Amino acid sequence: MIRTLVILLLLSWRPLSAQRVDTLLSSHDRNPKKAMLLSAILPGLGQAYNRRYWKIPIVWAGIGFTSYLIVKNKREYARFDRAYRARYDDDPNTIDTEFPRYSNEAIYRIRQAYDKNVQLAWIWTGAVYVLNIADAFVDAHLSSFDVSDDLSLRWHPVITNGTAPGLAFNLHF
Repeated sequence: MIRTLVILLLLSWRPLSAQRVDTLLSSHDRNPKKAMLLSAILPGLGQAYNRRYWKIPIVWAGIGFTSYLIVKNKREYARFDRAYRARYDDDPNTIDTEFPRYSNEAIYRIRQAYDKNVQLAWIWTGAVYVLNIADAFVDAHLSSFDVSDDLSLRWHPVITNGTAPGLAFNLHF
């Protein structure tokens, strides 16, 4: 599905005129709903829309790592599930040759632990996906936030009423 989306995006890509590029580059305000929708369609696309390209590998690494955990834990669960079923299927022809040293209880507990890990990995994958969407949304909201050097708080010592020392705070914005 992701491959199809990427192919559709690449096929719909069209060259931009110089005037349109200037307009896009000068625009600081981003549409938060659009950023959120883009990140929901393809993780990292909202970050690209917000021009936070450095965040895209982080999003993809998070989703890739949690997906790896799902695959790895499913594979291990399947191994221990086969051993568990071989021991309890009431067929004398099927025997567990993969884990002969483990007790039945150990096989069952390890199998359950891998099942729990698969479920947790799915939850973490969903959390990374939702955080990706939230990040794009918040970043688009803050795109017009003023972070110039003029935002400062300065303090300096003063003498008030000619004799009393004190501090003066100046807020510049």
